[in-house]
Amino acid sequence: MSSIYPATKLVLDKTKDRQTYLWKWTQELKQTIGASFPEDRWELLGHGLVVEGEDADDCEQSIRLISEQLNIGFQYLNSTQIFDIEDLVGKNFSYPKIVFIESGDWIQSSSNDDESLQKQKKTTEFLKNLVGKPIVCVLVSDSYADIATCFRYQGIFDRHLQWMEPTPEFIGQDLIDLVGTEKFDISILNSMNRLGCILCSDFPVFRRIGMLASALKRIAHFQNRQIQWQDIYRLVTSGTGDGYESTRNKHDLQIAVHEAGHALVTILESGNKNIPEIATILPGKGYVGIVVEDYQRAYETEGPLSFKAACTKIRIAIAGRAAEELICGQLEVDVHLAQDDLRRASRIAFDLVTKGGFDCVHGEKELLGSNLFIPDREASKTNDYYSNQARTLLEKQYEAVRFLLTEHRDSLELIVNELLNKKLLTHQDFREMGFSNKESTYSKKIAQSAQLTH
Repeated sequence: MSSIYPATKLVLDKTKDRQTYLWKWTQELKQTIGASFPEDRWELLGHGLVVEGEDADDCEQSIRLISEQLNIGFQYLNSTQIFDIEDLVGKNFSYPKIVFIESGDWIQSSSNDDESLQKQKKTTEFLKNLVGKPIVCVLVSDSYADIATCFRYQGIFDRHLQWMEPTPEFIGQDLIDLVGTEKFDISILNSMNRLGCILCSDFPVFRRIGMLASALKRIAHFQNRQIQWQDIYRLVTSGTGDGYESTRNKHDLQIAVHEAGHALVTILESGNKNIPEIATILPGKGYVGIVVEDYQRAYETEGPLSFKAACTKIRIAIAGRAAEELICGQLEVDVHLAQDDLRRASRIAFDLVTKGGFDCVHGEKELLGSNLFIPDREASKTNDYYSNQARTLLEKQYEAVRFLLTEHRDSLELIVNELLNKKLLTHQDFREMGFSNKESTYSKKIAQSAQLTH
């Protein structure tokens, strides 16, 4: 085995810790290389491997480094080289080799154009001729079930494994390593799990982490300062490009009221456990103001969605509209601010009654089976019953939100004033406003408001 450079060894250690199934396959590959028998040892390992995941770049890097560690060949073929795969890979397989083939639409079962079908045929024929030869071809696809049927045969791509999604502790450290510890403010270094949860949500692939690292390095270098949480939040909400933010809105008060409504209901609905990551009235790419929920809590609570949780999502979505009505007056509600919010809330409500088997009074009566019949999608769109159920459900949620904001108008106005003053509020700002110390009071109010909807 050849010696391994320290950087290579470090990445390999990360692969071992993070990619359980790939590392298991690596140990089997190592065993296969060293075995002198049986004759079909390469068939047992499999000549075709599909890695199920979205991060093809990180997968390629890991397999390239595994090949280096095992002192075997590695070859990358882009999709245009498939037609020449036999000539490019060669016919003399006296030593083991891994061939990493660029994925794309051509590998999917849904691709029926002539070029894709020819590439599938060429690849399949190549793998059929690998019996007894020390070579493995690797593809990356979101799902093994989605690749062309001709690939899913014994002796072709007859093995697949799961690429593990990043975890906060690992992906946060990756960013720190790429940028440099000394370039980050201590508040970020002391909240690595929170940073990791943000990255898992918005920068889950190797390529995007690299783009983020480059943007952060530029900030640290050209502005000659350490990276702050505000820098992370700006890049998360607006992307790594420039020119998507400005210093102010033309209608700061209206937008502050709207975003304060979202923020406060997010806090209240969670019993003060979901403190927004940020709330801002500074415009960015595709928005004039935004509230982002607690990334760490979102990561930790990800999973099945209950009816109650779905209604919470509706209430948070329509809270901006309700806050405008409460503070600015019914006739001064902005025509455009809540449009995306209402579309999102309407979609959730419609899905609840057409897909979930719920009705608009679910939880308010003992008989719970009145809407269990699920129509096909097109039928539900043209049936007034489902539209009316969804509309009534939204009305009930809006009533609950209006009640909640009225009961906590002082807190709503506090957030509005802070937004007008600072323009951008962080997770810490909300805690300094005292929201982290009001759980018992808020929980009582939430229980009262819940009686309106459940």
